[in-house]
Amino acid sequence: MERKNIPQSETRLTLLYALSCLGSATEAQLNRFLTETGLMNYITMVMTLTDLESAHDIARTPHPLGNVLELTGEGTYMLKSFQGHIPTSARTRIEQKAPAYCRFFESERQTPATLLMQSDGRSCLNLEILEGRLSVLTVMLIPDVCPTFVQQRWIRAAAEVYRLVTETLETTPSDGSMPENATLVPISDTEWKLFLQSSVLSPDFALAITLPDSALLSRWASAWPQACPMLRESVLRLLREVEPNDPNIL
Repeated sequence: MERKNIPQSETRLTLLYALSCLGSATEAQLNRFLTETGLMNYITMVMTLTDLESAHDIARTPHPLGNVLELTGEGTYMLKSFQGHIPTSARTRIEQKAPAYCRFFESERQTPATLLMQSDGRSCLNLEILEGRLSVLTVMLIPDVCPTFVQQRWIRAAAEVYRLVTETLETTPSDGSMPENATLVPISDTEWKLFLQSSVLSPDFALAITLPDSALLSRWASAWPQACPMLRESVLRLLREVEPNDPNIL
């Protein structure tokens, strides 16, 4: 069957409209949306993104999951001026599918999970909870066996892990001293970050917590040596037990 030759201008406008309806997306998220809705393949998307970036119609902002793509003022003007050139079928498909994808993609961006390889060949999980661009909790964990579908599991487990960490550190008895494997530093005029690790020389579990209350963080640091082993096992258990399946976004 002969393939339809789609004008480049139509492809550019379709991608701009998809990104506009999503609000913002990483390149991987945008590719997922475009391919799963049958609007564009990966190669076409990459070439179109290059054209749009050259024309300053889209911009990239750094993010733990990869750069986030957003429309610029020029891109918004271009889309408003020529939106009528996008086929009605493509616009309708984008409008119908985008809201569900948008919600899921936002969850991914607020709870990013990355897998880092260590020099000894082991995998290190880097799990974050973001509020805007501020990381309120980072969990770094080297498991004996890495869970599958880490990103999907972390989306579902993040809120419970945050509750578990804060409640455990708050209720664990402590002597009020700052252990050697804890560091508390100011990161702004109003925020402090507490770094905790299971050991100084070879940690396999670490946390970074951001709060405006340095006294509270100091108390949590004192509780860390006693709370650390239980927290590590509890976080691993939550990641393994939570259902990893994506929500039905199609």
